[in-house]
Amino acid sequence: PIQSTQGVLSAARKIEQQVVCEGAVNSTGSAGRLDAVGSRWVDHNRFTLVARGLPSGAVGLPLVSTASRAPLPIVGSAGTLCLDGTVGRVNASTFITSFIGNTGSVDVLLGALPQGSTSVAAVAGDVWYAQVWYRDGSSSSNFTAAIGVELR
Repeated sequence: PIQSTQGVLSAARKIEQQVVCEGAVNSTGSAGRLDAVGSRWVDHNRFTLVARGLPSGAVGLPLVSTASRAPLPIVGSAGTLCLDGTVGRVNASTFITSFIGNTGSVDVLLGALPQGSTSVAAVAGDVWYAQVWYRDGSSSSNFTAAIGVELR
């Protein structure tokens, strides 16, 4: 099981994914990682993003888009943004990583994926990209690795 701020994700199954770019090393001495767990079948609507290797208690903003890009440095951040096009924040929410295991997770509603100020329903065959922007220390931010998942 995976420990998260929302409890244990029991029997969570990692979804086949492609790492688009790696995260930069953060204040823990390692890079933040991102996994999709659950099911990539749109009609199952069981899709969770799990960020690992983040500093304890870090606040994270889960981001998604239908496009990826070469790493783009962001002013004030140790990491790079690898999402392109219209980027949306999942569920307009944040998460705080646990103090045990340095992980955080957020459920993604495949019927209402954010795109800018609106949302769209995922369709089988779509490829969605995800990355988490998180607080890294008191004055900096960072990004996890970015991943792409083809939905079915």
